[in-house]
Amino acid sequence: MNKKLMATILGVIAVVLVGYFVFQNMPAKEAPITSISITHELGETKLNTRPEKIVTFDWASLETMHALGVEVTGVVKSSLPSYLSEYEGERYTDIGTIFEPNFEEIAKMKPDVIFIGARQRKHYEALSKIAPTLFFDTDIADYIGSFEKNITTIGELFSKEDDVKTYLIDLKKDIKTVQEQAEKMSENALILSVTGDDLNVYGPKSRLGMLHNTLKIKAVDEGIEVATHGQSVGFEYILEKNPDYIFVINRGALTDASQTTSVLDNDVMKKTKAYMNKKIIYLNQDNWVIGSGGMISTTEMVKEIAAAIQ
Repeated sequence: MNKKLMATILGVIAVVLVGYFVFQNMPAKEAPITSISITHELGETKLNTRPEKIVTFDWASLETMHALGVEVTGVVKSSLPSYLSEYEGERYTDIGTIFEPNFEEIAKMKPDVIFIGARQRKHYEALSKIAPTLFFDTDIADYIGSFEKNITTIGELFSKEDDVKTYLIDLKKDIKTVQEQAEKMSENALILSVTGDDLNVYGPKSRLGMLHNTLKIKAVDEGIEVATHGQSVGFEYILEKNPDYIFVINRGALTDASQTTSVLDNDVMKKTKAYMNKKIIYLNQDNWVIGSGGMISTTEMVKEIAAAIQ
């Protein structure tokens, strides 16, 4: 074989190998969908294409899409959790408030899909006339079960199934670690919300009940009244129950950053076991109240409790 022919053959082989290498390392494209039907609490929503122009009122869905690298177009910009502050930027369209959609603005956007949560439930029909609308919420009685279902649905919608599966494996390991630690503990706990001088407590059946139901931290009072903003109490109640841990949420700071929990600095609180043993724990209200139900907040909620009881 002459040198010229050999050089030609080697050149062809090189081109083939380079082409194969480039092909193998090309980013995978999202698989196209012809149609998908998603059943949720408010009905069944059909999508004929994979959504690209996305509007979301639901912060839990927003943080999940953010964690999965899914771009959105329109969001509620007011009162965003601090970890989603980048969505206050001009590149995102402001679609109203968490209670009152800007229907005209949304209609002009012509979105492919709209995500809503419990606060927008009453607007489902009106928003569905603009674009396919998906409703997501977490079940108080089964936080992790409903959370897993929600993020799995979002993962399937945007071809992020593997990312969701990996995330859930890691999350469940962290939850199991907290559960095992909690089961060894004899201590109990109380969730206390502070708004100025007002005190409210939450129990196992409340929207914050995942502390007890999922993470298995014993509740000092199983009979706490279920209400949107918790059961109103006084300091005498806290001293009477005398929990080992008090998990505090500064709810007042959600609307007024200058509000503190200084009301807790009093002689009655100083008599509690939690105060004396330095087990008054301040939770991040962004995770537990504003957000909650998404991949970012749920991870942080578990981490907060793990750190508190270690």
